[in-house]
This record gives sequence, structure tokens and C-alpha cells, in this order.
Amino acid sequence: MKKWIFYLWIFWLWPLCVNAQFFSDNCSGGTNILPVQDINLCNDSEWVLVFEDNFDGDSLDRGKWKGSNYPGSIQGGAHQNVVTLRNVVVENGILNLIAKPEQVQELVILWLDSNEILSDGLPNYRWFNYTAGLTKSLRTYSYGYFEASCKIPSGKGIWPAMWMYGDYKDQYNNTIEQEIDVFEFWEDKPNVLNMNVHHDGVMCPSKNRGSDYSKNYHTYGLLWEPYKIEWYVDGELIRRYSRYYQYGSDVGCRLNAWQPYQETPFPKDSMTLIFNIAVDNRDGNKPDGSTPFPAKFQIDWIRYYMREDIISASKGDALFSQVFPNPNVGYIRVEVENNNSGPVKMKVVDMQFTTLFQKELNEPSTEIDIRFLGDGMYFIIIENPANHQINRHKVLLSK
Repeated sequence: MKKWIFYLWIFWLWPLCVNAQFFSDNCSGGTNILPVQDINLCNDSEWVLVFEDNFDGDSLDRGKWKGSNYPGSIQGGAHQNVVTLRNVVVENGILNLIAKPEQVQELVILWLDSNEILSDGLPNYRWFNYTAGLTKSLRTYSYGYFEASCKIPSGKGIWPAMWMYGDYKDQYNNTIEQEIDVFEFWEDKPNVLNMNVHHDGVMCPSKNRGSDYSKNYHTYGLLWEPYKIEWYVDGELIRRYSRYYQYGSDVGCRLNAWQPYQETPFPKDSMTLIFNIAVDNRDGNKPDGSTPFPAKFQIDWIRYYMREDIISASKGDALFSQVFPNPNVGYIRVEVENNNSGPVKMKVVDMQFTTLFQKELNEPSTEIDIRFLGDGMYFIIIENPANHQINRHKVLLSK
């Protein structure tokens, strides 16, 4: 038996020997992969501070942040507040995101008529009993180290959070969502830090029980690298979430060609950094007479670091690309980082380098349907027209 046939046989039988739905730190699901070349995602270059805000002024820096006005939600939604810019206040070097009881009238769905009756039987334009504050970064961020010095509020129904969110459209215009929750506190449990990873409908939650986090400022950190996510509080590691596993064991940042692995649901696209306070509307979590209002989620400073060699590479005209899953059953995702910011060209060629399909890629992440091709090995060619730099990816199609 030829070596590659043997490995394919092992790869496809593997789920029969090991549960195909595997677990990574309280997360089920994932995909089987078989890389056709060695993959090295290790990076030990120095960290460089590339973004910082100490909130030294008397208002939110609009060159860094968006203060947001959001409509309310339907009855029964997770939040029962309206988000307003009035509740985002910078003073004495502190960003304050405030939740308070006040009656405001607001639309739930901005593009519908105010008298439209929604699914909960109430009109679109309605009264809300609470307002809250939210801010999010103007730019999106990818792999790096994020940290913030924060003091969370306590009290039943108060919901402070630091999180990242992003989405992209697949070829059918479906929205694929991804999110990393650095921390959330709810249920009037300021000693229970909730963390989560969301990717394409899969959630991977975890908790950390400590002292009462609302008593003092703490430094919350998130390390997001291409092969792992780690959460820190005051420099102490409290959770690690790994991307790649082999036979149930974390393999770290190196994958060998023609070895079977499993990949967890893992955010890969850049995301917006968000801080907000909300008023909980879930059963058993709603505010009561003991809830201290106004509640303030206070942020002293925020920082973002990148690896030095990634910064150096981004300053040039380098073209970075990856194609997955591999093997695949007819759909591939092509991810491209092109520092010239223009479109790139992609084509699929067979082993004789005959062009079978080509497409211009205008987005950093694109799903491609190649089911029309027969089973076999192909090359995916990514070209930057500006400098004719070319990346080649060998892909095995097995429907």
C-alpha cells in the first residue's frame, strides 16, 4: 500500500476509533484535518505595544473608539436596556460605562415603522426602564495580546463585559459569526469570571472562581495566537484554549505533514474590541430593590501588543495566504493578508498546471465551491497583481 493511501485510510477510520466530536476545554465539535505540508505556527519574537489609551482627556477619543447609540430589544431579550452615548463618560483618567434606571422611548428595529407590532406583541417604538453604555474600537484587531485595567460593578442584574466580535460573509451571503469573551460577570456573582469562544454557532464556555473582582481594579489579559487563546488575571493564567489536537492531546504550534489532527472551533478573522455594561433581562438575573444604581464599569487603561516580526512583515509588500480544510469535500476557505490592500487573483490548477477555475478575491476570507472538480490533488495559486508575488497551496479533494 502506498504511503499516502495508508495515511488517508488511517485518517478516515480515525473518527471510528476516537469520537469525531472532541472536547477542548468544555467545547464540543471540530473538524478532522490532514496537512499536506509541515505547519509551524510558533512565534517567540518580542511583543511591541502598538495601541494604548489611558483616557487622559475629558471625552472619548473618537480617533480610537466609537461611542454607540443602540436601540432596545424585544421583550424577553437578554438585555433590557437602551445603549446611549450619554452613559459613556471620561473623567479623572477613567472611562466610565454607566447603567442606570431611567425611562426612555426608543425603536427596537430602526428601519420599521414605530407602530409596527413585533413578535412579542408590542409596538416597535416603546418604553424602556434602563439605559447603559458601550464603546467599541474603530479598527479591528487580529492575533496579539490585549489587556485592560478594569473595576467591575456588582449587583443583581448588572452585566459588565470585555469582548471581541467579528463576522464575515460566505459565498452564499450567510453571516459567519465569531467572538471571544475576555470576561463577563452576571448573576450577582462578582467572584465568577465567565469566558467564552464563539465560532460559527459553537460556544466553548469556561468559568474561573476567585475573590470578589468588584472590590478593586484588576488587569485582564487575552493572548490570541494562531494556535491558542489564553486568559490572564493580574498576570496569572486562568484558561488555555488550544486549536489543534491529536488523539485527544494538545499539539501546540507545530503540525506534521500527513498526520491526522483535529481542529477546534477557532476564531481566525480580525475582530472589534468592545467594552459594555448591560442590564440583564434573563429569568432570575433581573435587577431588584437591592441593585445599586447607577452602576459603573470603570476602565483605567487599555493596551494591545503585536509580535515584532508580524509588525515587520506587515510593513512590507508580503502576501500571506492559507487554504483549508485540507483534505476537503468540495468547499475550501481562502484567507489572504495582502498589505497592498488591493484584490488578489486565485486560480485552481491540476497536477499538470492546467487552469480549471479562477476568481478575483476582494475579501480577506472567501469560501469557494470546488465540488465540480473530480477527486484528486490540486494546486491553489494566489497571486498579488501589484508585485506578482505568488503563493501555492496543495489541496486534496475527496468527496
